[in-house]
Amino acid sequence: MQRLYKTTIMKKIMLSLVAMAAFTAAIAQNDLTKTPGFAVQFTLNDFKTPASLRSGGIAAAVKAEDWSKIKEMSPGIALSYLQGLSENIDFQGTLSASFSSVPVAGKPVNSNRYLLLDLAATANLKLLNDDYFVTPFLTLGAGVSKYKGYFSAFVPAGVGLQFKLGPESLLLVNSQYRIPVTDNGAYNLFHAIGFAQTMERKETAVAASPGL
Repeated sequence: MQRLYKTTIMKKIMLSLVAMAAFTAAIAQNDLTKTPGFAVQFTLNDFKTPASLRSGGIAAAVKAEDWSKIKEMSPGIALSYLQGLSENIDFQGTLSASFSSVPVAGKPVNSNRYLLLDLAATANLKLLNDDYFVTPFLTLGAGVSKYKGYFSAFVPAGVGLQFKLGPESLLLVNSQYRIPVTDNGAYNLFHAIGFAQTMERKETAVAASPGL
């Protein structure tokens, strides 16, 4: 009787271990953390709209229609590296370039456009995981800029949408309000749209459960 009792206990322990192993393997197999990838994006920089909002407020800017049209914004291009930190948080490093007219504090206003280089590191907090077709996300990070001979730092904060076009293909749409934290910087709106390609996700093999 005692031998049968011990055998029953051993069977229950073995079944529990097998169930735990299968559960762990299922979690690993269904992990939706974004694999490393790269994105190419078309960008627009807008310095006029933030200046108008800060000087007169939203009501005055809307009444006077004092904001930038798309044709008045500075077009550019950006390259990004993407890496999932968890199922709902992605790291994104972006290097962007455009020819812009940036208002520098204490310097004469110049309408000529010069090369503006931005390097930003952001965390994208996704409200849904990558298994959905449309995934909204919030963006916050830090960045540095180089314009002519001036360097500045800024904080990008914004919102975006991620569209799943295929297993490893994405369409990214993002708008940021970039807040300068140094004297040579300027408030601006940064808009980007582009395509991202991530590495193929490796499936985790699940070993067959041994017969008991």
